[in-house]
Amino acid sequence: MWFSFSTNILIFIVTVILNLTINENIRERMFYYFILLTGIGSFIAAFGHLPILDIRLQNSFLLVSRIINIISIYCFAIGILKLFGYNNKKWLMLLNIGVFIIALSWLVYMNVFNPVMIYGVFGMLIVGLTSTLLNYDKNRQASGLIVAGLLVLATSAVVFAVYKNSDLLISAADIGHFLIAIAMILTSLGFNKLEIEKFEK
Repeated sequence: MWFSFSTNILIFIVTVILNLTINENIRERMFYYFILLTGIGSFIAAFGHLPILDIRLQNSFLLVSRIINIISIYCFAIGILKLFGYNNKKWLMLLNIGVFIIALSWLVYMNVFNPVMIYGVFGMLIVGLTSTLLNYDKNRQASGLIVAGLLVLATSAVVFAVYKNSDLLISAADIGHFLIAIAMILTSLGFNKLEIEKFEK
C-alpha cells in the first residue's frame, strides 16, 4: 500500500514538472488539462492507498481520483477531435459524450476502476490513437511521440488487466503507474511539438 502511495506521487511529481516547464507552450489547452488532471487524480489516489486511513476514507479518495481521471481522458479525446477537425462531426462528438456519461455514471454508482479503463480504451485508443495515425504524415515528429505515449498507456492497461491478481514482487498497478509517468512525458513532448496549422490544412 505504501509503495502504491509512492508510485501515484511519482506521477503527480512528473506532471507538476511538466506543467511548470514544457507544458506551458501547449497550444491546444485540452491537452494541458489532460496532463494537469492526470497529476491531480494521481495525487488524490495516493491517499486512497494509505493503510493508516480508514477504509471508507480511502474509498472516497479513490472515487474522487477516478472521477478526475475519467474527466482527464475526456479532455484528451476532445483535444484530439478538435486538433484533427473531427469536432465538426456531430455523431462522433455525441458518441464520445455518450460513452463518457455512461462510464462516469457506472463509476459513481460502483466505484470500480473498470469504467475508467473502458472509457480510456475508447477515448485514448479508438479516438486518440486512430485519429493520430490517420493524420500521422501531417506532423510526424509530434504524432510519433503522441503515438508512443498512447502505446505505453495501453501497455499499462494490459499489465493491470492481465496481472492484477498475480503474485508479483511489484503489483501490476504499480508497474502501470511507472508506465503512466513515462507516457505523460512522451505525450507532453508530442503536444509541445504540434504545429496546429499543419492539421488545419
